[in-house]
Amino acid sequence: MKIIFYLSSIVFLFKELQWLLAPMKEVEKSKKREKLLESTKNIKYDLLSKEQKNGIMTMIILFIFIFGWMFVGLFTFQWQIFLSFLLLQFIIIAPISKLFKYSFAYTALHWINSLVAFCFILFTIINSYHLKIDIDFINYFR
Repeated sequence: MKIIFYLSSIVFLFKELQWLLAPMKEVEKSKKREKLLESTKNIKYDLLSKEQKNGIMTMIILFIFIFGWMFVGLFTFQWQIFLSFLLLQFIIIAPISKLFKYSFAYTALHWINSLVAFCFILFTIINSYHLKIDIDFINYFR
């Protein structure tokens, strides 16, 4: 089971690498997804076109996969790292992203966020198989 978790980590590592190498392309994809969600907001699922259904289902599956991976990460010995990354995403990145919607600052913020996420994922993989550092924030401050 551990190998499956860290293989999925490698998939997310490559996704973050896409953001690092082509941030403008990823922002355009984000705009496209938001337009798709806005255009289908008040329409029943059965009345949507096949392309719209595929786009929505892809977003839902990716969302479940990413947050499922983060949730499982909370049950590993590296749970403090996963918790701090989740807090970073929800407390800092999400509100600032809403402020600078699709501007240069938005792109820069998400590029930096992808750099942090890339380092985070790489560290969790290397720490699990090689370093085995038990990060214990709670006992550190006592």
